[in-house]
Amino acid sequence: MIRLGRSRARAEVEITPRGEVPEADVGVLLQRVRASHPLERTPGQPQILDGRTVQLDKGLTLPPDVATTVEFSIEIPADADPTSEAVHSSLTWFVQARILYKASTATCPSACGASSCSAVRGDPRRAAR
Repeated sequence: MIRLGRSRARAEVEITPRGEVPEADVGVLLQRVRASHPLERTPGQPQILDGRTVQLDKGLTLPPDVATTVEFSIEIPADADPTSEAVHSSLTWFVQARILYKASTATCPSACGASSCSAVRGDPRRAAR
């Protein structure tokens, strides 16, 4: 759930590993995706811009099959355009959680199977219901 403040979004990320994982560092970031979908041409590749990562927890122990919840607050730039969609393009915002595991060069061990774990997604410009 994302709750909006003046220029900050407060939310929480829930992490539930499916197996044994090493200690983890958890961070979140604001991500902007601009997609091109013209009516008469081939669409271009989406443009993705990642904001600054906010470190939430270091050396977090994540027991298998147990949900761990971490609250956070992330700054929203004052000049950020809201999520929108037009005939030829769209702009979407996400809050993305990233997990880095101790002694691993990848962002997720085989217990999860993904190259990165995105647990929180939502438009920080829209209030949660």
